Amino acid sequence: MEQSRRTFEAAARLAARLQHGMRERAVARGPRPQPAPVTASPPHTQQPGVQHTPGRTAGGVA
Repeated sequence: MEQSRRTFEAAARLAARLQHGMRERAVARGPRPQPAPVTASPPHTQQPGVQHTPGRTAGGVA
């Protein structure tokens, strides 16, 4: 049980040290550039000359 507690504490210290280092590097690099906003893709439009008949399938015998 004691070994598990020591292992957990060591892992917590390591995680805290890693996070601290990541914060320091982020501050040293300065603010990150903001990505360009994603524009919505245009809505799907039907191709000219293509007619879809409801309730029917293309090809085959009715």
